[in-house]
Amino acid sequence: MTGTLGIVGVGLLGGSLALAARTRGAARRILGHDRLPGVMLRAVERGLVDEACESLPDLARAWYEAGATPAA
Repeated sequence: MTGTLGIVGVGLLGGSLALAARTRGAARRILGHDRLPGVMLRAVERGLVDEACESLPDLARAWYEAGATPAA
């Protein structure tokens, strides 16, 4: 287990990434950000992320980050 993972976009793809990281012990903490408050709330309620970040600069605390946003 290493540092903190930050995920931009915690919908289907980012939520799956967070779940995989959590079940495999890939990170001590998982931070998440999404532009849609409802998506962010569900990620926290489901335990996919430890903390919701309201802005992208808040993710700067993460050791590594992953982007999981739509291409278009």
